[in-house]
Amino acid sequence: MPEAGPAADGGAIDGPTVLTGPVSCAPGIPVPGQLYGFEDGVDGWHALHGGGTVAPSGSFATSCSASLQVTTHLDDWYGVATPAPPLPFPMTGVHKLLLDVTSTNAGTMEAIAIQFGSDDHWCQSAFTHAGPGTTTTVSVDVGALLASPAACGSPPSDPTSMRALWVFLSGGGVFYVDNVRTE
Repeated sequence: MPEAGPAADGGAIDGPTVLTGPVSCAPGIPVPGQLYGFEDGVDGWHALHGGGTVAPSGSFATSCSASLQVTTHLDDWYGVATPAPPLPFPMTGVHKLLLDVTSTNAGTMEAIAIQFGSDDHWCQSAFTHAGPGTTTTVSVDVGALLASPAACGSPPSDPTSMRALWVFLSGGGVFYVDNVRTE
């Protein structure tokens, strides 16, 4: 815990200071463990193959007050690649990667793909389905992903650096992505 410091009125605080209240959600101030919260806009996210559009939104935020609206025309992967900060991201000590997806007018197939190392080695989770009008947390156990020949083919030469992150969404819907984070 932080050491005791001066009180707002200039007096001393006895004992350790306990910080309470919500984590700051101000643009430019990171939320611990969060890679993308979309408080600053789209954060470089785009459709990998041009299958839809992304836009900042104040709807369906699961962390803070903003989210990423994804309007899909075709099935596609949506995400971000190096050099968009915080990529490349060090994966040492990361056990899970998670993100929240809210579907509105259509259901979707969902999966996460991570590209590792300088060769952008592609590893992806299994597909799951989410119905319309739901919010789901899509997650991937990074250790299990890296150990799976079905997910990665061969093991990546450098699994310590995430160079791209993608989420798969089905065509024909409007979805909201938020709170992209690690554990």
